[in-house]
Amino acid sequence: MSEQRSIEALERENERLRKIIVQQEMSDFSIADTLTKGNELHMKLEGGLCHFISSAFIEHFIQTGANNFIVMGLNNPDTKERYDVTIQRVEGEHMGTQLQRLTNELNEAKEKLSQAGL
Repeated sequence: MSEQRSIEALERENERLRKIIVQQEMSDFSIADTLTKGNELHMKLEGGLCHFISSAFIEHFIQTGANNFIVMGLNNPDTKERYDVTIQRVEGEHMGTQLQRLTNELNEAKEKLSQAGL
């Protein structure tokens, strides 16, 4: 029974330390600047937590071999809702622009096939 109490004590200590770390990182978090551009919102975030998250996202981008953008799915375990986070190179083609370009190319190909009687 003492082993079970020891595990429970370690779990309580782990939770206590986790709360301290979260509190410290969240108190260090700030939105330094915002800019709206059309229907986009750009934010400059500061703090240790931001550096940790952004470094993880960038590393994931690099590891996947993506050359323009990647979309990562996130799940909220409490509500079971799903969210997508998109990371894109600044100089890359935006997804909306890419979709429009590909739609135009498809329409042009359909028109050529139609003109050829196919």
